[in-house]
Amino acid sequence: MGPHAVTLLWQFALAPTAPVPEAFRVSVCDRTQRCLNFTKPFDEDGIQKETVGRLAADTKYQVAVSTVLSYENESFVSPAATTSFTTETILDAPPANLSASLSPNQHDVDVTITWSVPGHLKTQPFKYRMEVRGKSSLIEVYEIDSPKLHFTLSFALQKRPFWTNYTVDLVAFYHSREGVVISPASTLSVFTGPGAPEVSNLTVTALSSSELKVTWNAPQEHVDRFQLTI
Repeated sequence: MGPHAVTLLWQFALAPTAPVPEAFRVSVCDRTQRCLNFTKPFDEDGIQKETVGRLAADTKYQVAVSTVLSYENESFVSPAATTSFTTETILDAPPANLSASLSPNQHDVDVTITWSVPGHLKTQPFKYRMEVRGKSSLIEVYEIDSPKLHFTLSFALQKRPFWTNYTVDLVAFYHSREGVVISPASTLSVFTGPGAPEVSNLTVTALSSSELKVTWNAPQEHVDRFQLTI
């Protein structure tokens, strides 16, 4: 079942000499006879109202309402009044076919992300949002205003982040009668693969004609050893 909800309204005309109904029995069933059954107390204002949730999208439902009367210590149930309705299609299809390709450079790693969305939807997404996360923090956020069904986004991970896992979460935004609907996220894990992080602030100082002093700042990533060539 899904997140749809509908409000049922019906009117009950009570004759002056008729007994007051005890309640209404309501049944909401789909075509496979999966039903939501409940009892609603009689509302003396005349118009009966009840909201039903947990309905599936794009599904036809049959509604049956019966009156429950009590008379001389017996309960009587009337024949059911029936109607039907069809829920709206929920436009929340997540992006599909999410993939990544990586191109290491001298100082960073170029990442190209591609994806698509189902073409059978009645309404296409108008925007995408991508979040790139490292081990413990949000690295980058990209918002793409485009109705395309197939898309490619390229960006760079800075500072040569080798041997690192990144998580890419991508959602699509849709317009619906109820407002903006955000799809579930499609998730992709990106591993930058082998490589060595660079040192910084490399300086060489001549101490004498036969002695040099070499200093540098080590990278934050774990390094087993340094190799120095002069």
